[in-house]
Amino acid sequence: QVLATIIEDRRRELFLEGHRLGDIRRYSIPLAPAAGAAYPGGGAYGTQSCFPLPDVERINNPNIAK
Repeated sequence: QVLATIIEDRRRELFLEGHRLGDIRRYSIPLAPAAGAAYPGGGAYGTQSCFPLPDVERINNPNIAK
């Protein structure tokens, strides 16, 4: 009961600070989907991701096609 209270307090304290993942791993807390999430069961993504390159990278690297 005490551990559950401590974990709950830490969850509230670390909300949006980027430190919650450490507690999730440390205490083996299962990840629950957010309420109203578009893909609560998760989804399959391709093996490739495309991100826009900064213009500086394109200008400095002649091997990148425009």
